[in-house]
Amino acid sequence: MKKIIIILATTIIPLLSFSQSLLLKSRIIDKNSKLGIPFSNIWVLSKDIGTNSLENGDFVLLVDSTILMNEKLKITAIGYYDTIIDIKNIKFPIYLHPRVYKIQEVTVFPNKKNSFVVNPINKKTHLGYMLSSNVPIIMCRYFPYSEQYLKNEFISKIIVYTRKSLRKHKFNIHIYEYDTTTNKPGRELVNKATTVSTKAELGFGISKNVLDLSKNRITYPKTGLVVGVEWIMNYENFFEEEVNEKNGGINAKFFEKRFGPDFAITYENSPIRWTYDKGFWINDDWIKWAYSKKGFQVKGTSLIALTPAISIILTD
Repeated sequence: MKKIIIILATTIIPLLSFSQSLLLKSRIIDKNSKLGIPFSNIWVLSKDIGTNSLENGDFVLLVDSTILMNEKLKITAIGYYDTIIDIKNIKFPIYLHPRVYKIQEVTVFPNKKNSFVVNPINKKTHLGYMLSSNVPIIMCRYFPYSEQYLKNEFISKIIVYTRKSLRKHKFNIHIYEYDTTTNKPGRELVNKATTVSTKAELGFGISKNVLDLSKNRITYPKTGLVVGVEWIMNYENFFEEEVNEKNGGINAKFFEKRFGPDFAITYENSPIRWTYDKGFWINDDWIKWAYSKKGFQVKGTSLIALTPAISIILTD
């Protein structure tokens, strides 16, 4: 008779007594309010294993039992301090401590019509698509400051472009002030999770997903702005897509498993992309494309940055 062994209460459960797979289960909770924290990033440090918490803070993560004693789990969420826990010491629930933000005083002004679009995207823009990874990542675009923003210094809307799909998907948007001391994305300018839902649309091309920030009255930072998009790795966003490939004259058909949405990207010649992956910021803009690889070139160069297609609307 096979036995199910329970370790650390309901937190870590072997799937079978002879299996090397373990199911980590817990809930991410706000230390002060005792409420669940939705869409937290959860992953095993140094491993390509991760997930997100559900809207009530629950999460489930399948790991190999051989990493149990030696690895750590890192948890991040907007508005909370990063938390690192030894997997062997995981408890139920896991508490995160809220960050204390200095919120800018909000002054209500009459609506004005003056606006300015930073990085406009149109039909002539050369676009591609970025698919999800195996772990939660935040893919960011850096927007340097310009004096022409002085007349329209407030961030009114952020537009994120995704591939059209009949499925609805949710994703997170992160907004950072660029830190010129560390030369990395720094303080988050919105202290709570900002989740956007795509629309179900028929056809091909891109969808516009608009986040309205006009009531926040966020001033464009003079050190620069970083806007990031984050896949939410949950059941709602999971899907399988049939893929057909031809290899050596043989047609192969398989189903690709991933999480939506597919984010539109632009091909840039300057280092403006940042990625938050496994708890670290990576300035991974430059991707080398060999000229011999299908002759792929963009604007006459073999060095390009695959950067999320994001526009910002500024207002006065």
